[in-house]
Amino acid sequence: DKSWNLAEVASPGARFGPSMAYDSVRGRVVLFGGEGAQGSFLGDTWEWDGKVWTRVAAEGPIARAHAAMSFDSRIQRVVLHGGRSLTAGVLDDTWFWDGSKWQSVLAKSVGGRFNHAMAYDSLRGVTVLHGGNNTDLELDDTWEFDGKGWKKVFAGSNGPGARQGHAMAYGSLQKQLLLFGGET
Repeated sequence: DKSWNLAEVASPGARFGPSMAYDSVRGRVVLFGGEGAQGSFLGDTWEWDGKVWTRVAAEGPIARAHAAMSFDSRIQRVVLHGGRSLTAGVLDDTWFWDGSKWQSVLAKSVGGRFNHAMAYDSLRGVTVLHGGNNTDLELDDTWEFDGKGWKKVFAGSNGPGARQGHAMAYGSLQKQLLLFGGET
């Protein structure tokens, strides 16, 4: 079907800057956090099964917005990184969602950031993260996560350039990552 359809179902509620990824193993869309009414930050986890939204996981990452999230099919986990929190500021943490609970993976990793983009490269088996903002400036670095740790792979003139608010996805037919847009 090549048209948009409004899903008339109960939803997680209005929010700005949530994170979302599709868990292809479990067949669920996972949504986390965002900014709610009056600038409140949300720390709730929701799943969409194609028919209904269900709130899941009482404990997990602190409330945040503008984090990056993708699904790593090799380790069969949703990976969440960074974002901005009302209480902790710009975050530099990495979390796994396995469908029943959140697990903190790394307290520090690529440097605190929000409004960054992340996608899973299934050909190489790594989650790729690019750019974002650390409050002072837009970032121009690219990192890869192998399920255990982050490794810097590009910075400066070697990558797409500093930006925030961009989108990134992996094309399995093209066997490449596509990055689009953003603000500098």
